Amino acid sequence: MSKPGKFVYSQGYRGFESRPLRKNNPALKNKLSLDNSLLLLILLVAVVLRFWNYPNMPFMHDELSALARTHFNSLSDLIEKGAATDGHPIGVQVFLYYFTKLFGDNEMVVKFPFLICGLISIIVAYRISKFWFNSSVGLILAAFMAVLQYFVMYSQLARPYSIGVLFSLLMVWYWSNYLFKTESGKIKYLIGYILSSVICAYVHHFAFLFLIIVGITGFFFINKQNWKGYLLASVSILALYIPHINITLYQLGKGGVGGSNGWLGNPNVDWLFNFLRYSFHYSYSMFALCFVLIAFSIYFYSDKIKAIQKFRIIALFWFLAVFFIEYF
Repeated sequence: MSKPGKFVYSQGYRGFESRPLRKNNPALKNKLSLDNSLLLLILLVAVVLRFWNYPNMPFMHDELSALARTHFNSLSDLIEKGAATDGHPIGVQVFLYYFTKLFGDNEMVVKFPFLICGLISIIVAYRISKFWFNSSVGLILAAFMAVLQYFVMYSQLARPYSIGVLFSLLMVWYWSNYLFKTESGKIKYLIGYILSSVICAYVHHFAFLFLIIVGITGFFFINKQNWKGYLLASVSILALYIPHINITLYQLGKGGVGGSNGWLGNPNVDWLFNFLRYSFHYSYSMFALCFVLIAFSIYFYSDKIKAIQKFRIIALFWFLAVFFIEYF
């Protein structure tokens, strides 16, 4: 904590702004109250959209396939015959195996934890954006995640997607705090980074790819105070993933979902552009809104762009790296 009256640079909602920090600052309290109120409103909208017609929400074929592969008498049979034969890591299939044994396989029951993961993802994404940039960026991102059909629909599926997004975001949150927070006693962030990374690896292959990209990125920002802990975390994550390596190699050897000629085809040259169009509802209004937001952010925050440039570069690199690795 800084003493009253001192000017400090902070990474939180202030977005690296220099300003006096005073105890009982009314402007600070009002800002926090407004941010929390707006985030709560966004979450309420997200809840309504995700739980709309919840009692009549049906299973999709992909979910029925996963549920059909939970009817085994032992965990070893489940992994060998029900999880390894799928195109995903075994994490969610094992979770469904025990979850349905405890709570049943009704649609409302099975979908509930995945819906909750989708909602928590909005909060974590907000906190990361607030940490990296400022609360305005966090609220805009949370609003997009709350209403875009892409996030709404995949939160409703009892498949690896909403869990994968949540733990990918948690992994980034702990990673950011460990590397970029200056406070001491950061062992909790290191442990959180390890655990969330391992869950990513066991939930979805692309989440595993993403954590590799994030992990490599971190080596460009380590220092003499944290490099040992970060190296230990990286080794620990790989060690905890070793039990899954044979399953991963088997799945990759199949040549894709359904085999080398499976129903999930290779991406075309314009795949990324079409993905963005799909994500934004094929709406030119949504693209225009994004353009306006970017233009306004450059205009109003041009004096602060250099201070947080590394996070813009990191975000763009992570986004493009996953898609280009997939394509090539």
